[in-house]
Amino acid sequence: MQKFGKRVYKAPINAGFTCPNIDGTKGTGGCIYCDGGSGYFTDSDQIPITEQLAHQIALIHEKHPNAGINAYFQSYSNTYAPVEVLKERFEPVLQFKDVVALSIATRADCLSDEVLDYLSQLSARTELSVELGLQTVHDKTAEIIGRGHTYKEFLEGFYSLKEKGIRTTVHIINGLPGENEEMMLQTSISAWKAAP
Repeated sequence: MQKFGKRVYKAPINAGFTCPNIDGTKGTGGCIYCDGGSGYFTDSDQIPITEQLAHQIALIHEKHPNAGINAYFQSYSNTYAPVEVLKERFEPVLQFKDVVALSIATRADCLSDEVLDYLSQLSARTELSVELGLQTVHDKTAEIIGRGHTYKEFLEGFYSLKEKGIRTTVHIINGLPGENEEMMLQTSISAWKAAP
């Protein structure tokens, strides 16, 4: 609220991306917790992105008429495409007058140099946050849940974003199969130490 002078709410968008852990590049079926790309509140990807966003803004403004909007690309891995495709999907939302921020959910192994350069450009133009799925620092657990990448690969992607000065949010999941309290704390502490 301090940054924008008003409350800001996320408007979830399904941009029709897929994931290397779904399309066969690294696996099929996704992680064990994946349910429609974790896009629980999104509209169908068959609806144009601008229509999805307009719909979500209308829902938010019914309760909060003066709210700012964070356009949230939530479903699947939203940097898993050539930069030309990313531009086609991200750029239109920046034209909405109520959009004050942009959040992009993705995986650490979907950050090519070209994608990082484009994200850096976006970050200079809007309040950008890349939401990066870690889930666990334990590679054995990552195998059990079908994550499709290691903790080392996560760190490589995470620090690539940090080097570009891109604000990054790390997602973790507590209570994954086989993990005890100590293991969950290790994940939480590692994510917290990485974040500053």
